[in-house]
Amino acid sequence: MAALLFLGLLFAQVGSASEQKTQTQTAADSAAVAATHQMRDAAILQSAGEIPWRLNLLFAPLGGFEADLTGAACAAAQRNWGDNPHSAGLGCGDVYLAGTGDGVQVGVLAPPGQVIDGPADVQGSRAQAAATTRIVFEQCPDLGQLNRTALAHWLIDTTMARFGTDSDCFTFADAMHLEVLEILPFPEVSIVLGPPDEVLDAVRESMRIEIIG
Repeated sequence: MAALLFLGLLFAQVGSASEQKTQTQTAADSAAVAATHQMRDAAILQSAGEIPWRLNLLFAPLGGFEADLTGAACAAAQRNWGDNPHSAGLGCGDVYLAGTGDGVQVGVLAPPGQVIDGPADVQGSRAQAAATTRIVFEQCPDLGQLNRTALAHWLIDTTMARFGTDSDCFTFADAMHLEVLEILPFPEVSIVLGPPDEVLDAVRESMRIEIIG
C-alpha cells in the first residue's frame, strides 16, 4: 500500500509539472501571436502613410498606430493563464519579449510555487516556455478592381520589405494604374478606390503569422 501511494503521488507530481509546462507554453504561443499581429498592423499603416501618390490622403484620417507589443503579449498570456486550474496570477513582469525583425520572441515564466519538480522545463519550481513567430507572405490578393488591387500590391511589397522579405506583388502594370489616378480630382479617386479599410484588410490577409519555435 505504501509503495502504491508513493507511486500515485509521484505520478501526480509528474502530471502537475507536465500540465504546467503545457499551460505555460500555450500562454507563450498566444502572447507571441498577439504581439506579432500588432507588429504587422503597425507596419501596414506606416507603409500607408508613405504612399507616394495622392492616394495617401485616403489613409490620413486613419492616423498612425502605435504598437504596444509587450502590452499585447502580456494581455494574451494573462487571458490564457486565466484558464489554468493552478492559476495564481501571471504578472506582466513574467512575460519577456524581443523583436526578431520579421516577428517576435516571447518568454513566459509561470508564477512561483505553481510547479512541483518533474520532467518539465522549469526554473526552480517555476515552469517556463518560449515562442518565436514570424510574418510570412502568402499570396498577392485580387480585389476585383485593378486600381484597388494595385494599391494593395504596393502596400504588401512595402510592408514586407520592412521585415526583410520580398513579395514581388507590385508590377509595372500596377504602377501605371496608380499613375492614371493622379490626373483625377481627389473626390473621384476616393470613389474609384472605395473604403481604404477594404484594401487594408486584403493586405493583412496576405500575411500569415507563423509560430516557428
